[in-house]
Amino acid sequence: PDFSSLGVPACYGLRMTKIGLVKHPFSLSCPDKFLLGFGLLSSLVALGFMVQRLTKLPPMSDDFTFTLMTLSPILFNAWFIFSGIVKERFQDIIGFILSFAIMTVYLGISVFSSHETDPDPLLKQVRFGLAVASFVVVFLFGVGIVWSYLPRAKYLYLISAKGSIQNTCRLLFWCSSFITFDLELQVSMTILVMDEGMMWNGVDILVIVGGLLILVVWAVVGFKAIYLESGRCFWIFMFLLWPNVVYNVYRMVSIYIERPMEAWNILRHAVLGCGVIALLTRLTVGISMCLVKRDFGNGVKEILDKYGKPREPEAVPFNQHSGYFLNDLGRRPPLDKIR
Repeated sequence: PDFSSLGVPACYGLRMTKIGLVKHPFSLSCPDKFLLGFGLLSSLVALGFMVQRLTKLPPMSDDFTFTLMTLSPILFNAWFIFSGIVKERFQDIIGFILSFAIMTVYLGISVFSSHETDPDPLLKQVRFGLAVASFVVVFLFGVGIVWSYLPRAKYLYLISAKGSIQNTCRLLFWCSSFITFDLELQVSMTILVMDEGMMWNGVDILVIVGGLLILVVWAVVGFKAIYLESGRCFWIFMFLLWPNVVYNVYRMVSIYIERPMEAWNILRHAVLGCGVIALLTRLTVGISMCLVKRDFGNGVKEILDKYGKPREPEAVPFNQHSGYFLNDLGRRPPLDKIR
């Protein structure tokens, strides 16, 4: 059952878009709007810092590769916060906090590692300070919003009032967030194959092109598996899960053997740290996907398909103070429209 079947009008229901079910913009709270704006603005500022550094660093250096790698968390930060707010998914907001933390750690590694090729170390320190201050804001507001989303589960109730459907949706959303977070880490690991910046050899080209292609196919079939309940996509997803695991292990072992004495080398620390997190995340993705596969046929697909069909007009919000129904913009319609 849902609210419409129970006779309860939903003034601001969910809307099916290209990115899935989203909330009505007017239903966003002030903390939601603040965190969304702050997250997108911080991603834009970080992107500007990254582009500025790329123009000054030698393209054949470790610092250039490391700076280019920060592009992945910057872009995924923007996606996580946008998806988490408009879809009311606390899983994506947690992903946003973790992704922001990883970006801050990357910048910390950049500050405290060797940087002989860095023409402006002071700018790097300023960037790290801004990242730490921004992370404090992101963490406080993010945790507060996650805490507010957990008990009310308004988004899940708008999908269905049935408890089993809500539990399946929670698991599905966790799996979706894990796939996105894993995609961020794997893109970073693929970029880190460039030991000498933009000086690519045949192996680098093969790993970058082939690795990114496998990642895209893997993510697409993963989302198709969980949202379309496709068993075929599930098995393709599980098969494509392993190539990046093998590459991550190989990359970590090779960088450890090649640079055992460079204790503060920026590339060495980035590969080892990102590789360990990527392996743990991919293991979590595999387990969560198996749990989602177990719930195939529980009715979630049929409910989501219902939102993809043309919708009947939504209930019009009622202003109890003026006694008038309001239009989509929250204003009182003309009198001739009311009559």
